[in-house]
Amino acid sequence: CKIALSAEAGADVVVTTQSAEKIYRAEDAPARLEAQLTLAAHARLCYAPQGAILFDGAGLMRNLEADMEASATLTIMETTTFGRIARG
Repeated sequence: CKIALSAEAGADVVVTTQSAEKIYRAEDAPARLEAQLTLAAHARLCYAPQGAILFDGAGLMRNLEADMEASATLTIMETTTFGRIARG
């Protein structure tokens, strides 16, 4: 999954998601989650997705890149929680 967000000059933006990411067992390859953030001059962006829940055997590769002007402000909040152990 890949998302790209841009905040134009002077923008004041808060971005979140509607639910947590649930990362389950990775049989062949890990889940790939990428975010590309671009902030123009004097833009303010708060990137605060709901937390990621890692279940038994989960595989995850996360990449977050930010391209921002010197006068821009970026706040990033990410949380990770471990899910229940699989029940027999």
